[in-house]
Amino acid sequence: MFGEQATDLKKQVVNSLINTLKMLQKKNIVLDNRDLVIISSDSEKPLGHRNNYFQKWAYSVEAILGLVIDEFYQKLVEQGYSDQYLPLVVPLICFPSIEILVAACTEDIFDNQCRSLRAKPYLKQKIWGTDTIDEARRNGMLYGVLEAYMTHDALDKIYKNIHEVRKIIQVLSFAVK
Repeated sequence: MFGEQATDLKKQVVNSLINTLKMLQKKNIVLDNRDLVIISSDSEKPLGHRNNYFQKWAYSVEAILGLVIDEFYQKLVEQGYSDQYLPLVVPLICFPSIEILVAACTEDIFDNQCRSLRAKPYLKQKIWGTDTIDEARRNGMLYGVLEAYMTHDALDKIYKNIHEVRKIIQVLSFAVK
């Protein structure tokens, strides 16, 4: 978490968050403490099994982003921001890719092997029928799959099977109450 690569990653992500905030301000979009910012990326690394999320190598990615978020808040507080004008920032790194969320919504697609597939091409092909999101968008598969499987009922399946998204689901559920 504190090695050279992690330090470089933290600097890049903190700078990206600050630059995004500045860009929004230039467009007269002001964030406050009721806004949610999700730092998201695909890990591109299969877990093999869902409980491997708790292995040091997997969990350290989210832990590094936790440090990024803390450093982001610290820099903004030092610049005079109050908590009223700071969004809630939450990390979401999916193993191996965001497609795992869609896979978790259906027993037809999701099985223990999904966590062992490489994001590209295997998991993407299993979900979208192609290994590129652009192609899935063009042929209508992206919207068809999302419409069919990403439902309110699917959140329970996602919550049970995808450790990476639990915090975000809990935050959103808490905010809706």
